[in-house]
Amino acid sequence: MNILVQPLNTEEQLLVEEWLKEQQIYFERSETHFTEAQLTSIERGIEQANNGLLKPYTEVRKKAREIVCGN
Repeated sequence: MNILVQPLNTEEQLLVEEWLKEQQIYFERSETHFTEAQLTSIERGIEQANNGLLKPYTEVRKKAREIVCGN
């Protein structure tokens, strides 16, 4: 079984790691790495959000349905 723990800061991370060690629970750290294209896309999305260019979910769903179903 895998459990994802995302501490908010270094102090929380150290506390979680220490507790896991005390309980003799195996764990491994895993860093999330993004490709340059993914980072660019994320940054573009954040910029669009900051500029108020978000679209409602219903509009996105309608457009996706048009693309998939050809309507």
